[in-house]
Amino acid sequence: MKMTKKSKDFYLNILGVARNSTEDEIKDAYRELIKIWHPDRASANNKDHSEANEKTKLINEAYAELKNYMPLDAKKTSRDNPFTSNNGKENKKNNIKRTPVKSSNIRSVGYDIDKRILQIEFKKGSIYEYYEVPERIFSELMNASSKGNYANQHVFSRYRYSNVSER
Repeated sequence: MKMTKKSKDFYLNILGVARNSTEDEIKDAYRELIKIWHPDRASANNKDHSEANEKTKLINEAYAELKNYMPLDAKKTSRDNPFTSNNGKENKKNNIKRTPVKSSNIRSVGYDIDKRILQIEFKKGSIYEYYEVPERIFSELMNASSKGNYANQHVFSRYRYSNVSER
């Protein structure tokens, strides 16, 4: 079955969340639906296995589309944000001092406490900025024994980001 590009409303309806839902609300809705419809649980709950497979595919597709979803209200606010340009895109000229770290894939990490921007430079040369990151996350990342594992679990999929590599 070939999936076509669907509207955000379609995905919001699948997860049963409103247009102004936060990232955490979307994630919670996804987790609850997967608990109910996961094919491994279908036989235990006497649900039709093929129906569970189809529902799980739709739920996963909806979550993949919405995990970085920004509600309309947040988009309006970001235009007025002091570290965004006139067109609403992040200003790539944040001068964040990064500290070298010991990691297999991360070269250095920096944080702007005022703007709540976490900047990660990878060993392959790319630099990413993650927005609205609490200072606690930065501190825990810097103190983690495995920076890459911590970032995978607590940063990469949770915060809005952009690639700011200067090539």
